[in-house]
Amino acid sequence: MTLYVTSPEGSVAQATLTIIGGAAPASPVPQGGAANGTTATTEEVSASLPGSPEVASVEPSSVTPGSLIGLRIKGKNFAPGAKVSFSNPGIRVLETTVQKSTELAARIQVASDAATGAGSLFVVNPDDSEVETPFQVIEGAPVASGTAPEPSAPASARKKTASPSASRDSVSQQFEVYSLGNVASILGSGDKPKGTLDVGRGTLKYLEAGKEVFSAAAPDIKEIGLNTILGINTGTFHIILHSGKTYNFIAASLRPEDGQSIVDALRQVLQ
Repeated sequence: MTLYVTSPEGSVAQATLTIIGGAAPASPVPQGGAANGTTATTEEVSASLPGSPEVASVEPSSVTPGSLIGLRIKGKNFAPGAKVSFSNPGIRVLETTVQKSTELAARIQVASDAATGAGSLFVVNPDDSEVETPFQVIEGAPVASGTAPEPSAPASARKKTASPSASRDSVSQQFEVYSLGNVASILGSGDKPKGTLDVGRGTLKYLEAGKEVFSAAAPDIKEIGLNTILGINTGTFHIILHSGKTYNFIAASLRPEDGQSIVDALRQVLQ
């Protein structure tokens, strides 16, 4: 057959068009659709993505306000660099450690005024794939346990007594604090240097701007305690070495209860 095309100016062009036999072309499948006519949901597509993290259990599955505690999260597809976060703004993640692709350890600080009730815990891989699981803050006394629970021991080892130094070999913990200098300057005014108390493997260090100010092994520490005036907690605490040196600090949050939590955690790790 002949095909004619006429331009707006009136000129005409023609071409020969041949029609051949054959089967009708198949209709394209819409993106995201299935060949049998059904449409795949977003959830189905997401679930099929390889490497998405999954959570099987969280230990413990709830915390109380004011607690400094470690969590053990078990599941699969935890990638190096994975992070833990919470829907409750009163929970602050201090450290996340990917121990293996099926297990995470996280250390968290729960604010004393954190809202109680049901919430969510999220595990997010570096590629932004994530998983959500229930986690709640319940009413009760604060718990100070700076490290995550130890993994379940094999049946053959469950009767063994834990080593006294087990807590000293735990993952390093870090606490942001302000240094108050000596006792005389505790009530002084002015800017105080901010640094980090780093404790782990039986050693306590204090660093400012990444530089070590002092370091002491557990046997060199005489006392770790709160500073009180007439029995009232000042929110500050001290570290006294057997050498006679004394260091005073306050939690960077400036909350007295956070100072108590830090003291409890330091004592537990260095006992």
